[in-house]
Amino acid sequence: MLIQQFKKMLFNQPVKGPSSESTAISRGEMAISGMCKMIQADREGLEEGWNAELLRESVTMLHVLSAYTKRFEPFFITRSTEYFKEFAERRNLQPLKEYITGCRILLDREMHRCSVFNFDPSTKRLLIGTFQKHGVENYQDKLLDDESLFKLLEAGDDVTLQSLYYLLSLSGMEKRLLQPWGLYIRNTGAAIIKDKERGDEMVPRLLLLRRSLDIIIRDSFSGSEEFLFSLREGFGEFMNEQRNFEAWDSGASKIGEMIAKYIDGLLRGGLKALPPSLQSTNRDLQHAQRSGLESTADEDTELDRQLDQALELFRFIQGKDAFEAFYKRALARRLLLDRSASQDAERSMLAKLRGECGANFTHNLEQMFKDKDIARDEMENYRQFVEGQGKKSPFDMSVMILSAAAWPAYPDTRINMPPEVHEQMEKFDAYYRNKHTGRVLTWKHSLAHCVVRASFPKGTKELAVSALQAAVLILFNDAEDNTLSYDQISRATGLTGQELDRALQSLACGRVRVLTKHPKGKDVRPTDTFSVNLAFSDPKVKVKINQIQMRESKEETKATHDKIARDRKLETQAAIVRIMKSRKKLAHAVLVAEVIGMTRKRGPVDAAEIKLEIERFVVFPNISFYSPHFFLPFWPQGGFTNKLTPAV
Repeated sequence: MLIQQFKKMLFNQPVKGPSSESTAISRGEMAISGMCKMIQADREGLEEGWNAELLRESVTMLHVLSAYTKRFEPFFITRSTEYFKEFAERRNLQPLKEYITGCRILLDREMHRCSVFNFDPSTKRLLIGTFQKHGVENYQDKLLDDESLFKLLEAGDDVTLQSLYYLLSLSGMEKRLLQPWGLYIRNTGAAIIKDKERGDEMVPRLLLLRRSLDIIIRDSFSGSEEFLFSLREGFGEFMNEQRNFEAWDSGASKIGEMIAKYIDGLLRGGLKALPPSLQSTNRDLQHAQRSGLESTADEDTELDRQLDQALELFRFIQGKDAFEAFYKRALARRLLLDRSASQDAERSMLAKLRGECGANFTHNLEQMFKDKDIARDEMENYRQFVEGQGKKSPFDMSVMILSAAAWPAYPDTRINMPPEVHEQMEKFDAYYRNKHTGRVLTWKHSLAHCVVRASFPKGTKELAVSALQAAVLILFNDAEDNTLSYDQISRATGLTGQELDRALQSLACGRVRVLTKHPKGKDVRPTDTFSVNLAFSDPKVKVKINQIQMRESKEETKATHDKIARDRKLETQAAIVRIMKSRKKLAHAVLVAEVIGMTRKRGPVDAAEIKLEIERFVVFPNISFYSPHFFLPFWPQGGFTNKLTPAV
């Protein structure tokens, strides 16, 4: 009875308002108005007029009087709507980041107030819906502005992007972020590929872009599969867009080359070759542990994860033949010079490529590993053979017998080896020919390396050099006055041109200078003379001298790209033959499309190039040259004619 009487006194007995001109209102309406003013003071951060305990007790009173839903909620929502409108209009003048941050803070405080002061759940839903309309939907053009979003994405501001995703999800508009998201990925990726001045950083920059976007999806977009699919789609587009590679002479093959070189750097240098920005953070480690993945704190596991990320880029490219060619050359250098940081990582990478591209793709790569194992056994048998004859070599020689079909082609270098080395080479050659009849050994001196012991006034050093460098150094044992001219070195070693220049430059002009060039300078000229650097010193006993001639030159890179282009042309011709052999008659556009589909996995081929290859085969009957159909009339039933032999 007391509660009912109190409710009647509050809402059914009007009283005069605070001012003489105001209309009569009930005491309850005055209380509700006071509660809303108190909430307004809290929204504006004013201490005056704010009493948390009084507000909580007042809300509880309205619940007890069953007046909350009918009396308080509509009035409060109306006042809140006015506040939200004014708030959005005022914040609209600020940049996007400040607008999003302000909106998120406002919503979080509103939800917190509803929970702490015992507001009804319906009030929370109405508040969200009201703000959704006046703070999100009415300003969606600002929230989805491409230029402003690009700045947030470029800065990797995952906190602000998370708030934006939350705000848009209130109205079910989060998918509208997909369009600027995909546009940013394509534009940024294309800009990285077109940047010729920073071409060596292409793959690390792409991986850094991918990493930042993955973090945004994980932490800001709730791991959305749609954004992840858009990410992969965007990478696939800009990494295979021909116009993005117009600045590069090698065209779209450049991306395959750079990925192969990046993986080569990881397999040679391990995590030391990894940019700090790409290394896993504590946050990545915690996420991996929560997801049940293997810890990334272990060095081997981290290297494997980095290889997986590089392989992700490899999956996007269509020109896998370019990657194969350059990866094969890099693997050969690592195996021949023992440059691999981890044999387990090498085997793991080979298994990944086999699973990604099939056994045909990795057949030659696997054969290279087998050749090295066979060569090791072969050398062990030779040592036992020499020991059985009671003969001992004056130095330790190791020879790797490799099958020419599986390994990259290397130029033959003519060099006059020292007599002692030449004698041992002849003995091994005779042994091998006697054991394996019908085989021919071709010595690749440019790939050989050795250790030379050198005595300097300041101490004895062991110099790790190439065979060409060693041949030059040994000449100074018999040099008069410790000096040899360029011509004398050339006649004694048989080296000429760039091969001799690189060997001398690495010995006399590099960081480690065991020779002195006269006159001094960075370039080697035929008029120069050389002498042993008697003042040479180094804190290490074993000194490694950079083998400049083993580095891949621009000419070798261009030659590799030219070979890739020739192979693609032959594959295009073979694809035309296969298709027309089975179809007999086909429209030109359909044939071009099928050829593109058949050759896409190996590498992209331009439609104009396919047309030229088609014209090599076509015999036109009495029809117009521009007819949409043509046929190849010289196919025999049993096989190909001689007309096709050069092209198959």
